[in-house]
Amino acid sequence: MKFKCLCLVLGITLALSLLAAGCGPKAAQQSAGNPSGGQVQVNQGSGGVTYKNNQETVQVGGTYQWPQAMPADIPQFTWGKITSVTSPSDPNAAVTVEFSNVTPDAFGKYKDALTQAGWTIDPNSTSQSDSGFLISASKGVRMIICSLNAGDQGLSGMVNYYPKGS
Repeated sequence: MKFKCLCLVLGITLALSLLAAGCGPKAAQQSAGNPSGGQVQVNQGSGGVTYKNNQETVQVGGTYQWPQAMPADIPQFTWGKITSVTSPSDPNAAVTVEFSNVTPDAFGKYKDALTQAGWTIDPNSTSQSDSGFLISASKGVRMIICSLNAGDQGLSGMVNYYPKGS
């Protein structure tokens, strides 16, 4: 799984490099293959660039929404701006939503939202400090990890959903 993710990231990096160098989405699509022999589809529009292969979809730039791949019992994280979404085609693979400009009160609010939705907060893996916070929650074998760090533009980080644990 890590190898596949690494290959996808490398493919996306190559596609972004080609786009930045002035090559259009067609050139990026033709050269951004994955190790399984399939192609990465590159769709460029006013809302950013979307990269999709047979395993997942990654959107870069533009306007993002909470992914449909997140199960309904996972509360939406609404205390920041979504900056990236990775939604795999495989329902057993992790879903990642990245954020920036997260408000400082997000730690308590998201923890409460998870608890109200029936998720169990792991007190040994949940913490808050001046440099950010970490929330680890589970429901059966499923797991959510919300990790945010302080930076130049306030808190930023991600919410990861693991359908079969980490």
